[in-house]
Amino acid sequence: WINNLDPNTAYQLTVQIEGGTTTTEIQIRNHGNDTVESNPTGSALQTVTVPFTTGAENTQAEIVVWEIDPSAVGMAMKIDDLRVVTAP
Repeated sequence: WINNLDPNTAYQLTVQIEGGTTTTEIQIRNHGNDTVESNPTGSALQTVTVPFTTGAENTQAEIVVWEIDPSAVGMAMKIDDLRVVTAP
């Protein structure tokens, strides 16, 4: 969970991901609007940016990064440098 966000504010989640498969998924949910999803592809180190906007009374968001391919059990996925900033 990310707390202390401002209501009705546009943000950007930036995260570095390495590994996984083509079925890696990033979700931003429980922030007062529809769940936002991103599906980065490839296993090389990459920076992924996902925009989202908080709802009228929401000051937090749940961020989930996961491997949705059941055959990927045991594969390493590295997540680093997760940041949430106000969108420009």
